[in-house]
Amino acid sequence: MRVRVLRARELGDSEWARWREIQERERALASPYFSPGFTRAVGQWRDDSRVALIEEGNRIEAFFPYQLWPERVARPIGGPVSDNHGLVARAGRCWNAKELLRACGLAVYDFDHLPATQRTFAPYVRSTRPDFLVDLQRGYEAYAEERRTAGSHLVRKVLAKRRKMSAEVGPERFVP
Repeated sequence: MRVRVLRARELGDSEWARWREIQERERALASPYFSPGFTRAVGQWRDDSRVALIEEGNRIEAFFPYQLWPERVARPIGGPVSDNHGLVARAGRCWNAKELLRACGLAVYDFDHLPATQRTFAPYVRSTRPDFLVDLQRGYEAYAEERRTAGSHLVRKVLAKRRKMSAEVGPERFVP
């Protein structure tokens, strides 16, 4: 394992492309908080934003985005806004967390919403809970139909509340 640490804004097109490639293949990384765009946006405004590139041979195998805090502490990039964080890596990949932190010049990684598929930090997890994922890759209608077929009443209840709100307040508008 070779680790290079860059400021988030220092990553080049090839690194961002590799990041996207890894994220698109891993369902557990579907959250926008794992996207290169989120880290780029944070890195544009936060000088303490870092990304560790974990390499094996000449290939980047993982990205570790974080924000540098005093006392060699790393926290998830995007701070309390990000409710999914950790390594951007293929499922099942595992590195020694202590060696990774040492290579980054860190003493602590303070995380709280790590996907269960992330084995690198698994020894340091204190509790787990289910996480929810809304898969809209095939569009909202396909998602709604899948939920109805599964016996969920959620879509029906949301539509009823939407109709009630429209009647009482007026139709919703989406303003860019």
